[in-house]
Amino acid sequence: ATLTHSLVADNASYKVDTSAPTPSVVTATMDGTGTAVVESTETGTAYLVHSTVNASNLANITGAADSLVKSVSITTASTPTNLAATGLVNGSYKVYTVDAAGNLSAASNNTVTIQDLTPPTVNSVNVPANGTYAQNAVLSFTVNTSEVVNVVTTGGMPRLVITLTSGTVYATYASGSGTNALVFNYTVQSGHADGNGLVVSSLDLNNGTIKDAASNNINTSLNSIGVT
Repeated sequence: ATLTHSLVADNASYKVDTSAPTPSVVTATMDGTGTAVVESTETGTAYLVHSTVNASNLANITGAADSLVKSVSITTASTPTNLAATGLVNGSYKVYTVDAAGNLSAASNNTVTIQDLTPPTVNSVNVPANGTYAQNAVLSFTVNTSEVVNVVTTGGMPRLVITLTSGTVYATYASGSGTNALVFNYTVQSGHADGNGLVVSSLDLNNGTIKDAASNNINTSLNSIGVT
């Protein structure tokens, strides 16, 4: 008997994809509710990755905390795709993409910065107790803010504008930087008088600054002022 067999000699029709895609992202600064615009030269998945994540392999990226990495499917190559940054912590992010064959790209050249863009606000103002105050008495007011703030007084001292029957006076910033409760003090002077309840008119930065940790200036509008 004669045994015959044939060999498939032409391997030219078999191709292995070893080329990684090239990612890109539109440079932007946004808060944790923004949207990054990403692209990839191949279909697959795009990952927005915090600078602290070791992105040398895909396992490190997919294993990172949700607050450090977000992803989106790339269904059309070289086409802008929206990637929601919801829940990401502050910091610098680059984009990495993975194609259908599992090839991981290098980092994008451009970056996205996530930072707090919301200014602190005044939640309430605590005022001194009703009563009669004599000359040199110190009346303290506490401005309660929506988040921790820092007060800088090198340019000037922030103050509360107080309206009395006898005219305008000021409660000057005294303490509280690094907290969300700022104390302002007003010292009663000779000739200062009010018989029907003083009015806390406004917060005057007076060339000083009140900012949160992300350097957002405070919204100086006063809310929920205690009854004077």
